[in-house]
This record gives sequence, C-alpha cells and structure tokens, in this order.
Amino acid sequence: MRYNWFARLDDTSVEGISSLCKELDDKNYYSFLFTYHAYDSDNWIKAAHTIQKDHKIKYMIAIRPYAISPEYLVMMINAFEEISPNRLMINIICGLGTDEENIIDNLILNKEYFDNYATRQEYTRSFMKKVREILPKDSKVEFVLSALQDYDIETSNMYSDCNVMFYSDFIKNHNKVKSKVNMVVVMPIIRDTHQEAKEQYDSMIKKGIQMDTIYGTESEIIDQINNLEKMGATDILVNAHKINPHSYRVRLLMDKLASQTKLPHSNQPDAIIIR
Repeated sequence: MRYNWFARLDDTSVEGISSLCKELDDKNYYSFLFTYHAYDSDNWIKAAHTIQKDHKIKYMIAIRPYAISPEYLVMMINAFEEISPNRLMINIICGLGTDEENIIDNLILNKEYFDNYATRQEYTRSFMKKVREILPKDSKVEFVLSALQDYDIETSNMYSDCNVMFYSDFIKNHNKVKSKVNMVVVMPIIRDTHQEAKEQYDSMIKKGIQMDTIYGTESEIIDQINNLEKMGATDILVNAHKINPHSYRVRLLMDKLASQTKLPHSNQPDAIIIR
C-alpha cells in the first residue's frame, strides 16, 4: 500500500509547501495532493518553485478540464518534466463545488459544455483523449481520474494511470475498476477506544461525510486499510477532517505506516499489508 497526503488543511504558501514536502518525503509518502479552487493562487507555479530534485515524493496537482485546454496542459506537463522528471501527477476532476459553479456561469466560451454534470463528464472524456494523443510517448506524468459514476469509471479505465474514489464509492464500485492503480480517499477518526471514535463519528456536523469516514483505534484503522487492499486498493489518499479535534493522530499513524512501506516510486506498486 502506498500512502498519499491530501493537503487540504495544510499551509500551501510557498514556505508551507516546502516544509510539508520535506516532512512527507522523509516519511516515504508517495505523493501529496494540491486541491483546485478557482480563487486560490496557482499551485502549478508554486510546485515548480518548491520542488526539490533530491526528493522522491510526487506532486499531485488537481485540475478541472474547463479551466485549461488539453494543449496547454500538455505544455505545462512538459515544462514540469524538464524541471524534475517523474515527479508529477495530475488529478482530473469533472465535478464542481458551489463556488466553481459560479465561475461556470461567467465563462466567456463553451459554457454549454460545463453547465451540467453530464456534459462535463462527456467533455472530460474528450479532454483526456486529446491529452493522450498529444502527450509525448515517453512522458512520466501519472493521470489520476476522479470517478463517481459509471461513465466516470469508464473514462478512468480508458485514459488514467490511476483511478481515485472516495471510500464509499470504492466500496460500491471497486469491481468495475480496471486500473492497476486504485486510490481510495479516506478520512480517519482515531481514538484510544472504539467507543470514543464512534462517539466522535456520530457527533459529526456534516452527516454527508460520514460515509467516507473510517473510525476506531489505530489497530482498527489498519485493519480497515488492509481490507481495502484486499478489495484492490493500491493507494490511500488520507484526508484529515477539518472538524476533528484529534486530526493530529491521523498524521502520526499515517507517517508510521508510510515509513514502513519502502516501495519504489513507480506506476505499478507491489501489494504490502501492514500488520
């Protein structure tokens, strides 16, 4: 199992990224994910500025297809690989949050492709087809496609190096995935006893995120991760809850697990179960 960090709550200033990258590389994480938000500063530029050539950890940069053309995305990938080869992952997301929906309303061109989920799904498939056609054959970039519905899973099977699903979606749909690399987003709650963890889980304000939450003691969390591996998961993308007062325990456990998995940084990870 490879461990990847979801840098949603971390400091993503230039200084924060530099510090986080060193910490995660030292612990043998495979990658860390920069989220996409239309109103944030550009993570591509910050990644190119902060990347250290003596590190192994990969920068996973989220992008929404409406925000960039396939041609320009490939140009950026090529430039990044000139700076530091085999260090880049691209997370393609066709879904949108509320704020991004507002951005869609103000698009100058091609609004009709993006104003509902079905057309965004279709555009994402065409987008990835074009990217694959013009990307250099020797490119080392890894494409990570977020899959939610059957059409997304089909697109991921066709064009991705890695499929990524939230925990609940993977449980339901893992048999439909054909990728050799399957990443699962989990949000752990870790406490000293199962009952304490369940109480915190039950008290969560946003009930919608409970379905993607695993909870329990450290050993119970490890067992749940191992079960995901038996179902075909090769990677865990760890996302700490914003409202979890014990979120520091998530990072501590994942640091320990990542440090124990001395895997080569390749597109085809071996399976290792942590006990």
